[in-house]
Amino acid sequence: MATILYGTPVGRSGASPYQGDYSGNYYLDTARGLIDGSTAIHKFGLAEDVDVAEGDVTIWDGVANDLDIGLIPNYTFSTQADIAQLVSTNDTDDTTIYIEGLDAEGKEVTQMVSLAGHTVATLPTPLFRVNRMYNANGHEHLGDVYLSATGQTYTNGVPLSTSLIRSIMHNENQQTAQAIYSVPSDSDLFITHGWASIGKPTTTEVIVTIWKRSWGGVFRKVHTLALSSIGTGTDHRTYEVPIVMEAGTDLVYKCQAFSNNTTVSAGFHGIVVKNGEKIPGYGPNEIVISELVDGVGDQLVDSTPDILTTEEEIF
Repeated sequence: MATILYGTPVGRSGASPYQGDYSGNYYLDTARGLIDGSTAIHKFGLAEDVDVAEGDVTIWDGVANDLDIGLIPNYTFSTQADIAQLVSTNDTDDTTIYIEGLDAEGKEVTQMVSLAGHTVATLPTPLFRVNRMYNANGHEHLGDVYLSATGQTYTNGVPLSTSLIRSIMHNENQQTAQAIYSVPSDSDLFITHGWASIGKPTTTEVIVTIWKRSWGGVFRKVHTLALSSIGTGTDHRTYEVPIVMEAGTDLVYKCQAFSNNTTVSAGFHGIVVKNGEKIPGYGPNEIVISELVDGVGDQLVDSTPDILTTEEEIF
C-alpha cells in the first residue's frame, strides 16, 4: 500500500494547514479545489418521457420526444476508444463544446472542440468513455449536439445509427443530462448523496435502479428505489458511509415507469479520489485509498488493524 500526504492546496508547495492533522471541511475544501487528488462531482440525468412498454430505460438525454432520431431507451458503451465525432443538427452552430471523458487507458481527459454545423468536428483524443458535455462559449448552440463513435453517418446533422451515439446535448439544456458515469482508471468514486424524482400530473409509480460494472465484469444491480406520487415524488439519500465505486467502474441509473409519459430524474454527489491519496475527516485514523493490484478493485482500509470494508459489504 502506498500513501501520500493529503491536502497540499493546489498551486502551493511545502507545508500547509492541510497536511498532517486536518480539521477543515473536507467536502467544501474539495469543491473549492484546495485538496490535491480529490475532485467533487455532481452528476444528474433526465428521462423526459418514459412509457410502460419501454421497460427499463437509461436515465439520459436519449429518452426525449423531441429527438429527430426517436427515443433511445438504452445507452450503448464503446468497447474501444472510438468516440470522436461531434455534430450539430443546426448548420450554423460553431459553439465551443467542453467534453469530459476517459481516454484509451481510462485516464480522465478534457477537450474543447468547436462545432462545425453539419460537418463532423473530430476530437483530438478519441474517447473510451464520455461523462459530460456542455456549452463552453458565450452563445448558445441552436441545434441538438451529438457525440458519436467513428463510422457514424448523418443526414443534416442527424445521426443515422443510434447504436453509435454516445452523448446527446439538447439545445434547451446547453449541457448533457445523463445519469451515467465511468470512474477513471487511476481513481475511486465515493458517493455521498443520491436522489431520484418523478413528475406527472396523475398518480404514478416508478422503480429506479442503479447498476454498476466493475472493470472486466458485467452490469449488476446494486440499489433500488421505489417512487410513488401524485404530481411529484422524490427519494433523497445521504450515505454516512460513502458508497464506493472502484477504479474503472461504469455506473448507470435506469428506471421503469408504470404509467405513460412519465418524467424521471436521478443523480448523485460524490468525491473522486486519486489512488494513493488520503481522505481526511474520519477521525484520528484517516481512511487511505490502496493502489490497484492486478486489476482488482480498491479497498478502503482503516489504519487500525483488522478493520476492512469492501464495496461488497456496502452493497
